Amino acid sequence: MRRKRVPQPPVNPLRRGVEQHDFWPAAAVIAIALVLLWIGARQSTGMTTLDGGSASEVQLVKAFASGGLQFQNAPLTLDPAVYADPAAAAAAMDQAARIGDLPLRARYRVNTDAADPCPT
Repeated sequence: MRRKRVPQPPVNPLRRGVEQHDFWPAAAVIAIALVLLWIGARQSTGMTTLDGGSASEVQLVKAFASGGLQFQNAPLTLDPAVYADPAAAAAAMDQAARIGDLPLRARYRVNTDAADPCPT
């Protein structure tokens, strides 16, 4: 059984909605995407450089590949007899305790000028 076709109204091209594509919304989205890409590429890692600034991800990867990550070791044993001044011995022990209490991420420094190739 075939269905009958429903008659359609006549189409008037002058009253028909015109498709318009605007340039500005797409340009705004592209500009925002470029800004986010730029910010993401220069994202700070929270690790400090030897200069005292914050290292970017690119600097961190370069330092990792060229042997530029430096770890600050805390002295494991401090002998107060090495120091003639008890105040100097106490200051050294306090500094070792402060270094030992730091999280591992804060004990790394990024040397951005390292040029040795990666040993692996």
